[in-house]
Amino acid sequence: MKILILEDHPGIAHLLEIIIKEIANNIEIELFTAWESALESINRASPDWVISDIQIGDYKQLELLEACHEKKIPFMVFSSFINPTIIDHCNQYKARVVVAKSSDMEDLKQGVKSLINNQHFRCAVCNNINHTKSRISEETPRVLFTPSEEFVILAQIEGKTTVQLSQETKKSKYTIRNQRMKLMEKNACTMEEIARRYLFWHTKG
Repeated sequence: MKILILEDHPGIAHLLEIIIKEIANNIEIELFTAWESALESINRASPDWVISDIQIGDYKQLELLEACHEKKIPFMVFSSFINPTIIDHCNQYKARVVVAKSSDMEDLKQGVKSLINNQHFRCAVCNNINHTKSRISEETPRVLFTPSEEFVILAQIEGKTTVQLSQETKKSKYTIRNQRMKLMEKNACTMEEIARRYLFWHTKG
């Protein structure tokens, strides 16, 4: 049985090794500090489990998680930065375990144990984020708009005036004002609030 770890911090890598050996001392540990060599090993040798960091903006690491998902290799994300976007990526690639590096030692140990025992686990940090996101979702209604009205919302977000939008789209100022009025009527709020709701529901973050 083999577990692959992608971690460039020696202290954290050593801590993971200690925890793994405490749980099962017959597991071979393969440590990598660069995603390229880790991905090559996953594609070549298919370890039994993978533990990897993840950073939004570094799609090379997402490629690693995608490879695990495609090869059905159970993996654990162990990241310094856990936010709704990272959790969304973990859910997309079916991460078995997600633990923030800011979590306490018990969460880390439970995460590693869950990975090896084929169980799902989310640390307290993840659960708090999910709870907050769920609460905010309930408090933030979805925006009602047609495809032809979306450009008006995007213009509001970008701070464009009716005149600017009219010049860019070749639509009359009357048409644009009318679309804004319809948006505000159907959503029962201002354009500023419509823009806020749109950003919440239609962008990751």
